Amino acid sequence: MEVFEAIFGRRSVRKYETRRVPDDLVEKLLEAARWSPSGGNTQPWRFVVVRDEVTKKMLRAVSPGLSGKPSVIIVVCVDFGTKPDETETIKILGIGATVQNLLIAAHALGLGACWVGSTNWRGVKETVGIPKHSLIDPVSLVSIGYPAETPKPRARQPVEEVTFFERFETAWNKSVSGVNINGNLQN
Repeated sequence: MEVFEAIFGRRSVRKYETRRVPDDLVEKLLEAARWSPSGGNTQPWRFVVVRDEVTKKMLRAVSPGLSGKPSVIIVVCVDFGTKPDETETIKILGIGATVQNLLIAAHALGLGACWVGSTNWRGVKETVGIPKHSLIDPVSLVSIGYPAETPKPRARQPVEEVTFFERFETAWNKSVSGVNINGNLQN
């Protein structure tokens, strides 16, 4: 799958088929996740792969945003103990990148996935056995399975409404920026 096709085609899938996602595909997702960029190469991500039905039920109980019955749930955690001189913000940004890699990789492999943030993090931490006073905190859940739905794309704000040129509040103008609609530099 071409990269822009994967980015533009990815959707948040919340309904899954009952078939199991094979371990080799989960491994590919984890590989994609660990190749994410991180500030100072801190690689602050830690993953807990949950397949057990009882544990998934417990995660659903503390996570109102977790719907459907995914084959696997990946609990994405941040390790605040990696490179203590790096800021927490830089580490959290790295987690965002790793989750995005997971989501795009899942779509490219024909899987459905959903980034879940509506949850009780203390409950998640207890459910997956992260020690109470650990420097590792869960910050995202990603539910994964074979999609039982094909959600329609949701509206996105036009580039012109969210982008400025050179200075804030200077309107983005495709002809002034030197980039045409296809992203190629103009001569």
